[in-house]
Amino acid sequence: ELHFSEHVQLSIDGKKQKLKIYQAELTDGGTYSCRVGDQPDQVSTARVTVEEPEVEFVTRLPDVTLVPINTDAEFTVELSRPVDVRWLKKGKEIKASSKYIIKTEGTVHKLIIKKATTEDQTDITCTAFNVKTSTKLKVEKVEIAPRIKIDSTPKEYKVKKGEDVNIEVKFTASPAPTDEWTVNGTVVKKNKRVDYTLGEESASLTIKKVEESDVGTYTLKLKNPIGEASAEMTLIIMQVPGEPGTPDVLEVTDDSVTLHWKAPEKDGNSPITRYILEFHDKE
Repeated sequence: ELHFSEHVQLSIDGKKQKLKIYQAELTDGGTYSCRVGDQPDQVSTARVTVEEPEVEFVTRLPDVTLVPINTDAEFTVELSRPVDVRWLKKGKEIKASSKYIIKTEGTVHKLIIKKATTEDQTDITCTAFNVKTSTKLKVEKVEIAPRIKIDSTPKEYKVKKGEDVNIEVKFTASPAPTDEWTVNGTVVKKNKRVDYTLGEESASLTIKKVEESDVGTYTLKLKNPIGEASAEMTLIIMQVPGEPGTPDVLEVTDDSVTLHWKAPEKDGNSPITRYILEFHDKE
């Protein structure tokens, strides 16, 4: 038995009755019967079939999608009306995850594959009802010469004797480069105090308990089949500055005294920022 509402309504015009279904949905499909009184032979029956309206792609996927390796691959489609879609990778449905980002905004749908690699190369398909669009994802290995990020590389490293220091240099390169560290023109060798490592985006040199013999200009050279790059950094040990000159009295007033002295000949490899004055009675 039907329950009338804004969705399903009955209209009566004399001997005529009409059943109206507004904004029909798939669940409205079925067999409808109208019986007069309790007479079983006075029944009128009708079959209602609700079909999905046609949908089509306004924006389809290109035949080929080409992206550099380790970059995000983005796929965008737009349909003629808002409907759900399924994304397939080599025929298997893609589930949203940290690797696969699925977005929907009205009639626009997006799939993002994070940091695509050669293993992601395959057919990507978007389906909606009985329509679909596909693209072949190709991931290319972009070869670039080493390039050092100068802005993030300090020119000087100042430490106290006995302290540890870590010199880090950030870079971009493909394929991965080889690294060579030198100090004052001599190749740096690993030992108990000195170690260096090479990552995908940075190279670092660590020196434990810095000694006077470690002081100098360090050069990092990165090289791959496409080219090479280098960067220089200076390691300085900060020392105790020399003694300043004896203060000379320039002016004396009731509540102040003006002094002058010569700066130390040696600043200890670090700019002198302040002096400490002490006063005591002359005996």
